[in-house]
Amino acid sequence: MSSNADGQVMQYTVAQNVPLLTQKNEIRLSATTGSETYGFQGAYALTNALALIGGYSNGVNDVSIRNSWEFAIGYFESNENSPFEIYCGAERYYRNFTAWSDPLVHSIPSEIIRTHCTIPFVQLDAITYNARSQRFTGSFKIGYVIYDHFSSTEFSANGAPNTSQAIPNSAPFFEPCITYRLGLHKVSFQAQMGLTFQTTMTNFDAPLNFFMNFGLSLKLFGHIRPKITPAKNS
Repeated sequence: MSSNADGQVMQYTVAQNVPLLTQKNEIRLSATTGSETYGFQGAYALTNALALIGGYSNGVNDVSIRNSWEFAIGYFESNENSPFEIYCGAERYYRNFTAWSDPLVHSIPSEIIRTHCTIPFVQLDAITYNARSQRFTGSFKIGYVIYDHFSSTEFSANGAPNTSQAIPNSAPFFEPCITYRLGLHKVSFQAQMGLTFQTTMTNFDAPLNFFMNFGLSLKLFGHIRPKITPAKNS
């Protein structure tokens, strides 16, 4: 995993989906950028305890194409001041990047890597600090990167391709993260940063990477704290 779309690595971190749901039929929508070129996330509370989350992430530049989808189901406790969530799901990931190219002509000879990954994961959102219109939430994601459909194509100086296929071994990862929200009850600014620890299985894996993203978060049909009115004297 890597901190940005320019990194010539096999796989890199996307934004964590941390909705902090409170009640049935609540919806949380987010749009982010940063480590990913752009990403969209959504969450829906099926009941007062069961929820679905999903997201899409994209990263594109001159030497790299990456996109991924994720989906998970989980449990949440509807506690506004001390929320708790746990989700179990999977991410499907595609990566296409130029591993290296001639430094003089920025073209051939070169090597292009293409791969798909399936990433089952468990995510826990538990540590929260509230201060007026601000909220800090800690989340932890543990998963397993399973490579498939891997190919490496080397282009010689005359442009002739030579393709080989050798699927790398799978690799576990652990990802602590902090999500910060600032704003009104329905709409808030969102920023996120964290670290990804991954076992290196290929020349294009990084054992430790920092990631960061920011954007907007929208909450619909959620819990609103009731106004407290003084009792009238009889």
